[in-house]
Amino acid sequence: MTGAFRRPGVRLAVLGIVAYLVFLLANVPAAWVGFALERSSRGALALGDPAGTLWKGSGLLALRSGGAFRGITDFQWSCNPLSVLTGRL
Repeated sequence: MTGAFRRPGVRLAVLGIVAYLVFLLANVPAAWVGFALERSSRGALALGDPAGTLWKGSGLLALRSGGAFRGITDFQWSCNPLSVLTGRL
């Protein structure tokens, strides 16, 4: 298996795949934060009008009251991905 990585074409393909995965992670939409918020709160909270990415975004924090959502406040977040990797949040 290690012999395959010595070929330049294979190394370039692996580098391309890693770069693409980093690009995808850097551009995760803020709507995913909304999905996670609703799921973790069991539907009690929601993020309306999400904008931005997982790392820097905004939205309207809403609380479920009865059967409808009621907006609480505008919510913004910013997180440096390198801080997550180094454990400094």
